[in-house]
Amino acid sequence: MAPSNITKLPYFVPRVHPSGQLPIYTDFKGHRTLKLTRVRKISGDVHRLRGEIKEYLGIEQDKDCAVNAVTGHIVVKGHWKGELDRFFVSKGF
Repeated sequence: MAPSNITKLPYFVPRVHPSGQLPIYTDFKGHRTLKLTRVRKISGDVHRLRGEIKEYLGIEQDKDCAVNAVTGHIVVKGHWKGELDRFFVSKGF
């Protein structure tokens, strides 16, 4: 998808300044036994983006890819930073 098609998507994830990286972060919880990946700074239809991420990563259960209602972040169980980087680049971000 060409970068000009980004405006046609119902969501937007800006790059972080000054590094120019996408706002995708990994984290550990529970004495480093639970790995999480968090997508931040999402504007627009967060639930549509969550559905597309679930489909791209092949995640079946809703609890493994959830939207935090308070912060608007998408939290995915596991470390998926590389895969999510490729997903957003394929969308033109």
